[in-house]
Amino acid sequence: MMDTEPFYKRPAVWRRVIVWGLFGWFLFLFRTDIFLFLSMLRGALTSWSIPLIEDQMLLSTARFAANILVYTTVFFSSLFIVAQFVLPVHGWTNRLKAFERLLLFLTPWRGPAVFVREGRLIKRIGEEDNGNPGVALVDLRSAIILEQEYPWGEIIQDQDQTEHNGAKEKRRIPFFAKSSQDQAFPYVRVGGPGVHFTEYGEKIRDVVDLRRQVRTESEVKAFTRDGIELQTNVFAVFSLSDPPDVIPVAYVGGRSLEHLFALEMVTVDKNFIKIKAKHELDPEDAEEIHKAVEAGLITPTTAGTSPQTPLRGKSPYVFDEQRVFAAVYGQAQRSLPEKNLKWDELPQLIAAELFRDLLEQYPYDYLYKLDDPKTLPWLNEIKPKLSRKLMYQGLLSYKMVRPAQSRFAAGSARVPNWNEDPLNENLFAHPFHAQDLEMSLPRDLTTPKPLRDRGIKSVAAGFTDLKVSEDIKMKMVERWKARWEREIAFARAKQEREAMQVINTARTQTQRDSTYFLSNMLKQEKHSKEALALLLFQALETAATDEKGYKDFPPKEVLNMLQSLHRWLLTEHQDFEHKKKAHKLEGHSVPPANKEPKA
Repeated sequence: MMDTEPFYKRPAVWRRVIVWGLFGWFLFLFRTDIFLFLSMLRGALTSWSIPLIEDQMLLSTARFAANILVYTTVFFSSLFIVAQFVLPVHGWTNRLKAFERLLLFLTPWRGPAVFVREGRLIKRIGEEDNGNPGVALVDLRSAIILEQEYPWGEIIQDQDQTEHNGAKEKRRIPFFAKSSQDQAFPYVRVGGPGVHFTEYGEKIRDVVDLRRQVRTESEVKAFTRDGIELQTNVFAVFSLSDPPDVIPVAYVGGRSLEHLFALEMVTVDKNFIKIKAKHELDPEDAEEIHKAVEAGLITPTTAGTSPQTPLRGKSPYVFDEQRVFAAVYGQAQRSLPEKNLKWDELPQLIAAELFRDLLEQYPYDYLYKLDDPKTLPWLNEIKPKLSRKLMYQGLLSYKMVRPAQSRFAAGSARVPNWNEDPLNENLFAHPFHAQDLEMSLPRDLTTPKPLRDRGIKSVAAGFTDLKVSEDIKMKMVERWKARWEREIAFARAKQEREAMQVINTARTQTQRDSTYFLSNMLKQEKHSKEALALLLFQALETAATDEKGYKDFPPKEVLNMLQSLHRWLLTEHQDFEHKKKAHKLEGHSVPPANKEPKA
């Protein structure tokens, strides 16, 4: 609370009003008796002798004393009755402590009166440094840690003097502290939900929230395997009250350490189980499990047995004193004492570091998998892996899984070890009955880990969408564009080559068919050469002027065919003219042009 709040909201004001108001009202009601008593007392002090006491004065004095006794009795009785309703206490011990704190609240030795709600300390300025006896009311979602600043042994040894800045001075110890020196108070106390009475010398070390916590590390920078810098927000979900998860563990395909995996099992039906996948364990945890299996420390039980849920009592959240103590006193130290890392800041930092290590294993192109746009490895593969890695850093339990004992020889007295009959990976394809597997009792992992040593259970971890700088984004777009253009050019060249092969095959087949047709037509000698030449000219003219046939019959080939035909016809015509002249000179008749001369 701020000191600038209105005076009518300050408890010190109402405390003075109640005490002095009642006292003033008492003086006003019995003013006559008080004046007579004071006059008698003044006369005795002035004359240094016992004055003659009159009946009226004696009666006033007796009445004043009786009123004082009645007022004191009513006052303390009222405080005792009210103290039982101000705080939710049970039992005479707690009622007396509440009454004692209420009395001290009216004196200068009053202690802190604080309220812990949702993991936050609601107090007034200076109350956290007050070492006098006080009270702390903790809600069902929180816990408090009290630390003894003045151990009672040191007070007993040096209860009169203390050294301060090189000089010895008197230490003032209140009466309630002196009367309690023989009590054995611990150095540190951890309190859960409820009412807690602080003793002399105890101060509030810290408060914690027992609910699930979510912390985010903003703008985490990481690099891919090919050196691309990415930026995202990494979050972690953790708790100090949730019981540790129990993961099924089994040997798959072998009996050695490298064949030990964590199984992802789902219930298909009421009595049927399916193993979806197997995952790698943390190397240190896997070694611990393998050593426990080799030493025969795993206790078997029936299939489907699950660990019992811890009792929560009256609180909806489990309060574990050891976990709260380890979380608060396991804070990491930094260079500056005032900036020590709190317990609820550690999971997000570990998640960010695990994310950096994980991202370095993948190239940037793999994160989005352009060949299969529907698959997002950063969402479907990397996020679950990050959550599992952070889970291995916190509180965790495991249970071994193996085929049921009915698979071994009937009547065998020897119980096989958990790695003697490993699971076959072929079982992962189809659901199977729960009785086909045997599971062990849950066993806690004890390998030291940053979160596990502090009693923190990791629930989940993840990150938001990956961001990259605009320059890198443009370069990656150009790279992807060049890649796709190369793919397009390669595909187009391949298609053009196939098309050319089809066209050449068709052209060759057409030419072959035309050759066969012309050869057969020439052999049959049904038409004259002039008629054949006319048909060829017409066909060539049609092929040369057809726009659709330019690719099949290029103009160059048509021109070559025309030249060949021209030479053929012109040679035939010249031979005919020479023969005609020769016959005229010899006096013979000239044979017709459409018939070949006889030999």
